[in-house]
Amino acid sequence: MRKEDERNLTIGVLYISTGRYRVFWPGFYKTMQKHFFPESKRKVFIFSDSPLSYFLESAKIKDASNIVYTPIPNKPWPFVTLLRYQLFIEHADLWRNCDYTFFINGDYNFYQRIGAEILPSEEESGLVIAEHMETMNQRADEFPYERNPEST
Repeated sequence: MRKEDERNLTIGVLYISTGRYRVFWPGFYKTMQKHFFPESKRKVFIFSDSPLSYFLESAKIKDASNIVYTPIPNKPWPFVTLLRYQLFIEHADLWRNCDYTFFINGDYNFYQRIGAEILPSEEESGLVIAEHMETMNQRADEFPYERNPEST
């Protein structure tokens, strides 16, 4: 996809922020605005136990037309992480009109431009993933995955 085609895309960003994780929001939003699909229309879907006003005020957002807020309760760790995809599926109608939708961890910041170059081609499966810095160059047998064959 060419850079000029990015202008025609609507990119959805799923963002969960509960409990103390809200402190990451201003940096996330500022760097996302600058570097993540900057040529595209973006909609940010915030799921949080903090009020919407916190997100708008802390990131100095004047125009909230690209923000969709859904209140959720804060659950003890690891439940927000374990149940996030269930949350996304329950609210999938919110981002139905996005061309691409990304879930990005709340403590992430963007340091370089990311755009259409990461999108899958028509021949690919449609999924885009990022390798976590801490697992780069790690062998598969070093990952902490469950290896019990009887485990579901």
